[in-house]
Amino acid sequence: GLDYRAISEIMSEKGYKMNHATARNVLLSAMRSLASDLLVSRGREADPAESDRIARSPQFQSGVADMLSDLQSDSEPRPE
Repeated sequence: GLDYRAISEIMSEKGYKMNHATARNVLLSAMRSLASDLLVSRGREADPAESDRIARSPQFQSGVADMLSDLQSDSEPRPE
């Protein structure tokens, strides 16, 4: 995976000016949102502290990255 500095450089190159702290905050905000939705989908309360704990988990972040990679691979045209 990429570190926050690498993410901020890529985003800045694409026209979204950001530093590494902003990249971290944006990523963790998105991860908290996913974690909260996951808790609710499993019938649990979307406790902010629990959502934050899950969002910061390297295992959770890696799992989300794997799922996004799989989705991207599935959407690419397949050779005939």
